[in-house]
Amino acid sequence: MKGEGRRDAEIQQRAAIVLKAPAGMSRALQNKSKWDNRHKCLLWTVEWILENEAKVLGNCQETRTVAEAFANAVPKRKMQLLSAPDLDSWSVSEGRKKNPSNSTARAESTSYAEHHFYLHRPNLPSNLKCVIPVQPDAMIKDVIRDRALVEFPTIFVLNASKEKLQRPFITEKAYIERQGNGPPTTGSEIPNERFATDGNDKDLNDLQSPSKLDGEKIEEVLQNNLGT
Repeated sequence: MKGEGRRDAEIQQRAAIVLKAPAGMSRALQNKSKWDNRHKCLLWTVEWILENEAKVLGNCQETRTVAEAFANAVPKRKMQLLSAPDLDSWSVSEGRKKNPSNSTARAESTSYAEHHFYLHRPNLPSNLKCVIPVQPDAMIKDVIRDRALVEFPTIFVLNASKEKLQRPFITEKAYIERQGNGPPTTGSEIPNERFATDGNDKDLNDLQSPSKLDGEKIEEVLQNNLGT
């Protein structure tokens, strides 16, 4: 088994639920996740969203810790540039050409100790960004296990601890306590959701799969939910 077939089989073994965006849309095109045959592991595309909403795409081995993967995608010097208040919202990187050694990645990851990492849970109302706190030393493969992902993981990198998160962010635990667990996510389709647009709720519960959505509707769903 090769190519996407091998990748998808390995993802299924890891119990991650990958929600597919329609072919040709930006989210699908950005997904460079693949099976790394040399290292016998998955190579994930990860989207990192910083405090000022700057976004960086980087590829990392699933055996990297969150902190190592972030340090590889956003080196310290680049982090300083991305933190500029007047930065445009989109900044894209495919990571370094060569993966750093484990010792180098670990050393760099310690410089981000003041940051907190949160995996985005995508299948909930878009007026709240539901996030799952993850430890910097957790491996990517463990972070995504049993989790829904729109093509690939999105991880917010914030200054606030989970106790001090402010709207529009809410932890998954707090959301469930207030709203229940939300709509279940099964299979590989964009889930049913309610999306807020210009202050008005838009009910998409009757839309069961991407094949029933026209291009504009799908673009709106991904834009509202992920800012893609």
